[in-house]
Parts: sequence; C-alpha cells; structure tokens
Amino acid sequence: MYEYELAAEIDYLMQRNGADKSAFDTISSFGKNSAEPHYTHGEVKLKKGDFVLCDFGACFRKYNSDITRTFIFGKASSMQKEMYKVVFESQRIGFEAIKANVKASVIHDAVYSFIQASKFKGHFIHSTGHSLGISVHDSNARFSSNSDILLEENMVFTVEPGVYIPGLGGVRIEDDVLIKSGGVELLTKSSRDFIEI
Repeated sequence: MYEYELAAEIDYLMQRNGADKSAFDTISSFGKNSAEPHYTHGEVKLKKGDFVLCDFGACFRKYNSDITRTFIFGKASSMQKEMYKVVFESQRIGFEAIKANVKASVIHDAVYSFIQASKFKGHFIHSTGHSLGISVHDSNARFSSNSDILLEENMVFTVEPGVYIPGLGGVRIEDDVLIKSGGVELLTKSSRDFIEI
C-alpha cells in the first residue's frame, strides 16, 4: 500500500459512514515521513517496521472533527514503543489538566514539561491542541505556552501531543474533548491503545 492509497481509503470510509466531506487534507504518513507533523501523503510504500500516522477529520453539517492515530506495521522496536508510551502518558496529563477557568497555557506547559523530562526532550515541536468547530482551527484559541485564553465550559479542543525524530518517524495521538466545569468529556471514541498491525 502507498500513502496516497490509505488517504483515499480513509476519505472514502468517512463519507460512506455519513460525513459530508473530509474536514481537511487527510494525512497518512509512513516511516520517516511521520516525523513531519503537517506532511500529508505521497508515493511512499509501506514497509515492515514503519510508523503509520493517520490524521483525519470528518465534516458533518458544517462542524468538524480531528483525530490522529499512530500504528506500527509489523513488530515495533523498543524505541517506537517508548515513543508511544511517552505520548500516550503526556496526553493523559493534558486531559487531567483541562478544566473550565484554567488558562490554556497551563495545559500545554504540563504536557510539554512531561515530554521535556523524558528522553525525547526537544522532539515535541507544536502546540498541544487547538479549538475545533465550524473551522478545523476554530478561532486562534490554542493550548500553547503563550496562550492567555481562559477555558470555558462547552469549548471544544483537540489534545494532540507528539514526539518526532527525523529519519525515524513520529507518534501523535489526537482526540477531541468538550470542556466541562471539572474536567473534560472525551468526544473521540476510537481506541488509543498501542497497536501493531
């Protein structure tokens, strides 16, 4: 399978299951291409041991979703497993930090600090998430170090930490959350478990 074939299959399945269209250009990156957070897809063929990173969203009645899952094709190396474990745990930390009346920067700082304290220091290279709604990046609200936005109930955000190592690949796990007074409601129903395919 080639990257562009997987992207086409994801887009087809979303529309077959009720989406009006894709929310954005689907990312399906294999191997070292997964180390580029905004790479989309090309003519790279899947090989054993590759990361498979899929970032996609459905648009339904003008509202958008945004999800990323990362898999390993074949048997994962110890490094790949460790990358996944760190990203998974950093996302959990993000979920726990999110509450109404908390600054958005607090969420990013908690996630970023955890990754920086791991062996993957310097390999988390984007914000922890963004608002989501009628636009995929709805307004300029982000979980980033310089965001002074105060979180409010019923806001919807993505939580998407990642670790990216050039020449090897990257892991990102992204889910959509609804902010509540005392925490979050996870809107994404897909499993977040580590999967070798």
